[in-house]
Amino acid sequence: MIESVPERLPLPNRLITLLAIAGLVLTGLYVAGPVFWIPTAGFRLYNSDWRVNFVDDSVAGRGTIQLGDHLLRIGALTHEQFQASRSDVPFWGAQPGDTVSVVRLRSGEVQTIEWVMPPVIPSELMYRLLLDTPAVLFATSAVLIQLLLRPRTYVWLLLLGLCYLMAVWLVLGTASGTGFGGASLGLHAVTWPLAAVILDLHLTLPRSLWGRRQALGRRVVYGLALAAAGLESLRVLPMWAYQVGLLGVVLGAIAPPLIHLRRSEAADVRRTAGLMLTGIGLAFGPGLLLMFVPNLLQQPDSPPMTTYLSLFALPLLPLLYIYALYKRYLGNLEFRANRVLTFYLFFLTLFVGLLAATAAVEGFVPPAIQGSLPTVVLLSGLAASAAVTFGFRPFQRLVERYLLGAPAAPTHLLVAHAGWIATCHDEAALVRLLRAEVLPGLLVRQSALLAQDSDGQWRVIYAQALPEGELAHPALIAPGLLAAAGRYRSPGANEPHGWVRLALPLRAVAQPTGVWLLGRRDPDDYFAASELPVLQALADHLAMALVNIHQTQLLRALYQANVNRTEGERLRLARELHDGPLNEFGLLAQKVVGEQITPDFRPTYTAAVARLRHTIAGLRPVTLSYGLAAGLSSLVSELAEQWPGGPEVTLEAEGDGCRYPDEVETHAYRIVQQACQNALRHAQARAIRLTGALTPERLELVVEDDGQGFAVGPDLTEWLEHHHYGLASMHERAALIGGALQVDSTPGRGTRLRLVWPTATAEQN
Repeated sequence: MIESVPERLPLPNRLITLLAIAGLVLTGLYVAGPVFWIPTAGFRLYNSDWRVNFVDDSVAGRGTIQLGDHLLRIGALTHEQFQASRSDVPFWGAQPGDTVSVVRLRSGEVQTIEWVMPPVIPSELMYRLLLDTPAVLFATSAVLIQLLLRPRTYVWLLLLGLCYLMAVWLVLGTASGTGFGGASLGLHAVTWPLAAVILDLHLTLPRSLWGRRQALGRRVVYGLALAAAGLESLRVLPMWAYQVGLLGVVLGAIAPPLIHLRRSEAADVRRTAGLMLTGIGLAFGPGLLLMFVPNLLQQPDSPPMTTYLSLFALPLLPLLYIYALYKRYLGNLEFRANRVLTFYLFFLTLFVGLLAATAAVEGFVPPAIQGSLPTVVLLSGLAASAAVTFGFRPFQRLVERYLLGAPAAPTHLLVAHAGWIATCHDEAALVRLLRAEVLPGLLVRQSALLAQDSDGQWRVIYAQALPEGELAHPALIAPGLLAAAGRYRSPGANEPHGWVRLALPLRAVAQPTGVWLLGRRDPDDYFAASELPVLQALADHLAMALVNIHQTQLLRALYQANVNRTEGERLRLARELHDGPLNEFGLLAQKVVGEQITPDFRPTYTAAVARLRHTIAGLRPVTLSYGLAAGLSSLVSELAEQWPGGPEVTLEAEGDGCRYPDEVETHAYRIVQQACQNALRHAQARAIRLTGALTPERLELVVEDDGQGFAVGPDLTEWLEHHHYGLASMHERAALIGGALQVDSTPGRGTRLRLVWPTATAEQN
């Protein structure tokens, strides 16, 4: 983990805002100044020796100024005076059509010519704006950092200062060639604070190298930098002092990350240091490359346009720094940030490569082709197309893997364990698989799995290396974590349950069924955005496995209940036949003496027949053949006969003539019969009230009693666990016909059972 830095900013917010406004004003002034106030002479000069490096086509025909000419004096301003003053502007105040005396040196011959100022050249103005584009990009980065990046720590302030100072430094560097507004003097002065900020940034991150006296060290560094900047402004320091400042910029940027790479053993520190060094190399490498290639190929007079265009690589520096230090706060946007940086790097590499190749082969291309713009455009387009087609994907993999440090998604876990997860037969087997295979493969040391039952209650399936009591109340924890699911939570974030780095929702048929919590992970507690799709796929398989396990347990319980119920029915029938008709037929045998029938035979025979009819009616009610209403009416009568002196059973049903499918009527009758039997046998009720509404489209039956009631949960699994097989049987019958069964009971307040057919879901299906 990147070492924390002081949260308290050393400057008040108001002062930071004022300094930022000053940086924006300076950048804007030196961008607009050379465009609106410096006249266009028709040619450009190297700042170091006033050598002509570009002549515009509109004045090239004059012949008085050519590529390679050295100018010794422009008007009254000599080159020595220009270098010494750092504020004089060549051609200052000249208007189009004015004549300016120019002393040139060509082929060892010094000549004085009268240069007529041309009209305003739009391409020259665009060129000046183009040179200032990197400075504008740095200023834009600074504004975005100031407005969007959080938290506002000391690192945030250093990044902000780096971007503003780089913007001012770059715009002063491009303006120094014209001498506008003392740009050269300002460039020398700004170099020193820039060197101090870069040194402080790299000594602070990714792990502080300041030591115990960091406060004193910072005061010394910034004090010396401000003193040197003041002396530069007063023109006290010699010219070589500027070179020392530039050396400080280079050493401050490169040396600390190299120390981290050499000394640190922490993988995240080395990765961040490597990314910072890569950013420095990519930002300044293209310019150095395009600067030295022409010299190596003996083409020193080549136009510097390609070198200036390479300045577009400079904004990579803040982009990669921001990415390295703040990617933990990007969450799901990290994946998009990776792609944006990859695209930028690829096209920058392609652009610089084409420019370098053009400069390298320029001397070997026939003059006829060199002058053919369509040919050059065609060849460049073909090369760029081939590079995009065949090179982008490999380039993307290399950048994301080795530069951005994005770990490869653990797809092997999904391939290897998805089938095993889905076929786990119980929760214990699922937990064993997670702990033995999946979590070690992910290098996760802390985790937990919470499931939500059908009644909305949360429970802990397993917890791994968590603080004591962390999941004591899962119902209070899970909803808040689900609200932030799929978002990486950085270490040290001020959030409840800070050990959680990633919460993955478990979803079945688009409904949340739980949450998988992942915490401490080797080596740096980090989950990259590229891993999230695979991890979410594993979580989806976990959800499916939990649903399968629940359904398996439910089916097992239903099967066991059905077996128990069947055996109970068989036992009941055996007892009834044994104790009733069988004994009565035995009595009949005793009443037959020889061939004579005793007078008691007829009553005994009648009772036996009645008992057999009652048993048969219990197996299949005859009156149900005439409709559900008739069956229910007969049921009430039978209950009154069967329980003489028992609770009063009443029936109030609307819609007597409606008929329903046979299976619907049978199951509805059995549900009501079972409810009444439960009330008669167990509830000690004084009254049982059966009400209903029987319409052609819908039936609704309610059985209420005023008995002692019982504690019941809404979950079928709980009914089976507490041996409420009658309730389970009624629930199963309702499900078989596509109905819904609702049971409300409270100890001491009776029971109310409500059957509705069909349900809204059944009607839609």
